Amino acid sequence: PSRGAVGIPRSSMAAIAPPSRPNGVTVWRNNGKINRKVSVRVEDISPIRLILSQTLGYTLMCGSMMLELPQIIKILKAKSAKGISPVARYWALPLFGSSIVYHILEGYPFSCFGENVVVLTQNIAIVTLVWYFNKTPLKEIMTVLLAYAVLITVQISLPPTLRPLLIYANIPCLLGVYIPQLILNFKNKSIGQVALTPAIMKLMGCSIRVFTTLTQIGIDIALLANFMLSMTLNSILLFQGWIFRGNKLPDTKPGPKTA
Repeated sequence: PSRGAVGIPRSSMAAIAPPSRPNGVTVWRNNGKINRKVSVRVEDISPIRLILSQTLGYTLMCGSMMLELPQIIKILKAKSAKGISPVARYWALPLFGSSIVYHILEGYPFSCFGENVVVLTQNIAIVTLVWYFNKTPLKEIMTVLLAYAVLITVQISLPPTLRPLLIYANIPCLLGVYIPQLILNFKNKSIGQVALTPAIMKLMGCSIRVFTTLTQIGIDIALLANFMLSMTLNSILLFQGWIFRGNKLPDTKPGPKTA
C-alpha cells in the first residue's frame, strides 16, 4: 500500500487526519468520508453576529418562561384539563429531554438550548395538572414515570457515534406531541382549553433557533429539521385556532331524559 513521508499507510493517515477547514467551517473526515455535521469555527464568526446570536439565545430562554405559563394558568382558572391531550404531553417530555441530553453531550453552548430546560419543567407541571384534574389512574402515572426514567438512562449511555439518534428520534416525538392534539381539535371543531400563545412563541422561537444554530453550531441537519418541522406543526395549530375561533367543545354529558 502507498505510504506517507513517515512510513504510515495513507489509508491509516486518512482515518486519523485532522479536520479540513474549507470556507471557514470544520469538516471532520473519517476514512475519507465527510461527516454530515459541519461545525462553525468560533474565530470565523463575525463578532457582531456572534453577540447577536448569543443575545437572541438567552432572550429566547428568558421568554420561554412564559411559553407554557398561559396554558398552566388557563387550566388552573378553569379547574379543568378538558381538551388537553395527555398523549401529546407525554410525548413532550422525551422531546425536550432528548434535546437537552444531546446538546450537553455534544458540548454545545447553553445559549443554544437553555429554553429546553425551562419548557421541560413547564411540561412536567402541565402533565401533573392533567393527572390531577383528570384523576389519572396510578398505573398510568407509574408507567409514564418508569418509561421516562429508562429512556433518560439509555440516552446518557449512548456512545458518541449514536448521539445524533437523540435528535433524529425527536421527529416522531414531535409528531406525537402535535398530531393527537391536531386530530382532537379537528374532531371537536374546537381547540378547547388549548392556548395559542405558546404556539406563536414556539413559531418565533424556532425561527430564532435556526439562526443561532447556523451561527454558533453549524449545519446540524437533525437540529434544523426539527426546528422546521416544529414551525410547520405550530402553524397548523394556529390555523386551527383561527378557523375554529369561538367554537365551544361539544358537551359529552348526557342530557336530561324526557318522558
